[in-house]
Amino acid sequence: MGGHDSMAESLPAEMAGRSVAFAKTTRPAVGAIVHRERLFLRLDAAPGRTVTWISGPPGSGKTSLAASYAEARRLRCLWYQVDADDADVATFFHYLGHAARKLEGARLKELPAFTPDTGADVASFSRRFFRQLLSRAKPPFALVLDNLHTVPAGGALHLVLESAFSQIPKGCCVIVTSRADPPAAFARLRVTGEMVCLGAEDLRVDPAELAEIAKLRGQTLAP
Repeated sequence: MGGHDSMAESLPAEMAGRSVAFAKTTRPAVGAIVHRERLFLRLDAAPGRTVTWISGPPGSGKTSLAASYAEARRLRCLWYQVDADDADVATFFHYLGHAARKLEGARLKELPAFTPDTGADVASFSRRFFRQLLSRAKPPFALVLDNLHTVPAGGALHLVLESAFSQIPKGCCVIVTSRADPPAAFARLRVTGEMVCLGAEDLRVDPAELAEIAKLRGQTLAP
């Protein structure tokens, strides 16, 4: 009986884990949304770009831009919804490993496992993890890290990303959305052109886009 009770208790936890993994790794649907080609061209502009950082206040269209860009450019996409729990990098690697199952031909067991001993050299582990993860991605490919602002800017996850961003192969990119601009630790990537940034001013809707939004809703704007 004890064994059956234990199984019954563990099943809801397992189901809850799968539910969290699904929520964190499901790409949002892009419905009737204006494709902002002027911003898409900005994201395309740098041939050496491996990281795109989209920042702005709540409701400025960061997630919609990332999702519609991936769709418009037909990028194979791995979506990861960052939340406060990812401040613990073990959680981040655990759920990102689940997300990796969506890559064609990927096998979760082939990715390195984060263990308590890993914390002693998280930078080295991060480089190895992302190198193996992205080696399975077929270009053109984007890993989207949505809502990075939910973890502290000076925390362990940002250290992970500093190492990870050096492992992005040609034909792949990482798209970050955040309410905050990139921290100083990523300044080198901006100088070398490996990081393209769009901020709040860039995300402002221009008159032509406003007219397109109205048109989608069956309205016509006067000049």
